[in-house]
Amino acid sequence: MKETGSTNKEVFKHGYNQILNAIDRPQLKEFKGVFSSEDITGDKQKIDRLKEQFEQSTFLNEQKKWASLFESILCDEIELGDWLGPEVMTSFTSEFDDIVHGVDGVIELNMSDTEFIHIGFDCTFSLDALKKKLVKVANMIRTGNLAQIKYFTSPHTQERKSLESVPLVILAVEKENIKELADLSVTKQRQKLNEHPLKYVILEQLLFQLYTFRAYAFSQRRSSMQRMFNQAIEIVTLNIQNFLLRNPIQPKQY
Repeated sequence: MKETGSTNKEVFKHGYNQILNAIDRPQLKEFKGVFSSEDITGDKQKIDRLKEQFEQSTFLNEQKKWASLFESILCDEIELGDWLGPEVMTSFTSEFDDIVHGVDGVIELNMSDTEFIHIGFDCTFSLDALKKKLVKVANMIRTGNLAQIKYFTSPHTQERKSLESVPLVILAVEKENIKELADLSVTKQRQKLNEHPLKYVILEQLLFQLYTFRAYAFSQRRSSMQRMFNQAIEIVTLNIQNFLLRNPIQPKQY
């Protein structure tokens, strides 16, 4: 993965903003009754302070745009392409959880009609950021604290609640890959999006990291975390196997 030390604002002229505008994050005000007004107000103020820091840096602002573009397309493709099965759904996180907790979105895997497993994901295209984020996840396992999502709305049940100790994976692609997917999305080339080989790379990253983090949890004697990763691996592996039966990898495609 190449380092991207410079940014190119011009690429956003091709309708990419409409993809960004489709990101529908939970609003903190929707959680009145779940959290106190004081708690929500305090979190909103924290977001505003952090966003102001981002907006003062053109570089960070552009980096965030690219990552959000990837995030939006990823959520769409996981669901529309049935990457992890027809009943698996995704949701964007709130600005608070995105900025403060470093979780871009959540994959909700159903064990039954009323029981779900959640996997958080963070999107990036920078090699340096990928390394730092993977180290962060390892440190979370070592200290016994997986990802938190404070403002979560279940895409299946619409229940609003917090999620504690959520397995987190870091999904990374090249900026050129994001642009390629975005161009297909903007021009509504649904079939080419469905056939794009990048989906196999992302699914491989997802499963590989779940196995890797499970092994690390075992080495750190985090038995409860190990069980969480086991559950996620079991469902994700089965769903990916079914997906590959429907969408076999073609020669020279991957």
